Amino acid sequence: MDPYGYDSQEHGEMHLHMHNKRQRRKEFYSNYNKSHREQQEAKKFKTEKSRELLRCVYPANPCGSKAISIGLDPALDFEPVVVLYKVGYPGVRFEAHAFDDLCANADFIRNYFQGKNVEGTGQLQFANNVNMKFSTCFGKPSVEFTGDKETANERQVIITSETWLYLYDMIPLLRRVFFTLGNATPHVNQLYADVVNYTRTNYRLKNSAPACILQDVKNYLNELAPDMMTKDVAEDSGLDKTRVFYEIIHFCLYDIAGSIRLSQ
Repeated sequence: MDPYGYDSQEHGEMHLHMHNKRQRRKEFYSNYNKSHREQQEAKKFKTEKSRELLRCVYPANPCGSKAISIGLDPALDFEPVVVLYKVGYPGVRFEAHAFDDLCANADFIRNYFQGKNVEGTGQLQFANNVNMKFSTCFGKPSVEFTGDKETANERQVIITSETWLYLYDMIPLLRRVFFTLGNATPHVNQLYADVVNYTRTNYRLKNSAPACILQDVKNYLNELAPDMMTKDVAEDSGLDKTRVFYEIIHFCLYDIAGSIRLSQ
């Protein structure tokens, strides 16, 4: 220790302690940010996996606060599904039979809003996976659509008279789009199978880190010529084959990468 009370050894130990503390803090935030990025990436791909191909979206009321979409669901072998939702929130999904039931009861629901059959209204079930209950919202008649918990479709959407009457006039359009997309289902299934089989056969992971496989597969598929991958889809299918090819890459990437991992 010098005359002024300065202990170089003690100061050195304190400096080393503070340095180690900074290093630990740096490593903590680095690991936290890495974990956070991985979680966000997984969430992103989980969300994309649930998106539909050839998706059409229409406003479901005059102000545009609710919307209805129709698309081909990869989880249902690209069968068409209708999703009714409040903009910015998940919605209630209607598969083919539920959508048919909804259309079949359209007049009944309209009559309810027009006060023609208030007596005896209660609850309806559409194809075992969507429930509809007559209720009120801020003192006005409304209907609540709720997905069946057993199908993991647990969202709820409340529809008022203005929204339903707006949707009612759209039913012919919605049915036409649903029918057209249904005709595309076998062609999209074929194209998806072709992409998966081709990737399984020809893809080789460039980066040794398994965590990079999603982006690596995406880059690989984006470099392929769409004409080469879509040649087996019938020309008279009326399908925008190039669009479907790129949507498969974007929305079905998780499944494609998963099939590669299982096969390697």
